[in-house]
Amino acid sequence: MSFFWRADDRNSVEMLPGIRRRLISAGERAMAVRVELARGSTLQSHTHPHEQIGFVVSGRIRFNVAGETMLLEGGDGYSIPGGVAHSVEEVAEDSVVVDVFSPVREEYLS
Repeated sequence: MSFFWRADDRNSVEMLPGIRRRLISAGERAMAVRVELARGSTLQSHTHPHEQIGFVVSGRIRFNVAGETMLLEGGDGYSIPGGVAHSVEEVAEDSVVVDVFSPVREEYLS
């Protein structure tokens, strides 16, 4: 077992038009995922039981969590308890975020 990986070795999956995810790594209780959002894409309001924390690596996105909206830029972050509705309402430019989920989202492992 290796403790390291190369980004190019990870598959990229189209979640929705203009939104792709790539598994960074998964442990027993948490996982990290890189999400690439094309300018103009949106992620409709949804919930899941997983706690989600993350940050914007690059770009600008308008994020809504439980009715609170904020324009986030590179370096800004967010924390979403499990079961709380959230969405990305606007992607102002091509953007990259890193999400950490706990527990592991099994559907993201493939």
